[in-house]
Amino acid sequence: MFAGITTGFVFASFITTPVYPSCYTPRLAEAFMPDDRTVLHEFKRNAEETLRISLSTFKGRTYVDIRLFYQDDKGELAPTKKGVTITPELWDEFRAGVAAAEDTLQQRNLWHPASGGSH
Repeated sequence: MFAGITTGFVFASFITTPVYPSCYTPRLAEAFMPDDRTVLHEFKRNAEETLRISLSTFKGRTYVDIRLFYQDDKGELAPTKKGVTITPELWDEFRAGVAAAEDTLQQRNLWHPASGGSH
């Protein structure tokens, strides 16, 4: 049996099995593929990125996923590593943090709630 050091594969007879370095992590899309995803809201953050808020089910658990997406080579939105996934159990804590951010922005006169919003 020969180890292909430069290729990252171990060769045994005619069968090749990939050997990944210990620091290898699969792409985000491979690591977290929800069983079900419902997009709740999205908006362009800038010319290259879209912020998407979705409700996802993964391995029987439900999450709120707030994540940046980019347009891949096929023209489809693909997830980045930039984002946060929140369980329903932590939703109140998340909302408390957002409310604190809103209060601070208002106190510093950096943001004011839109009138007639869709809340």
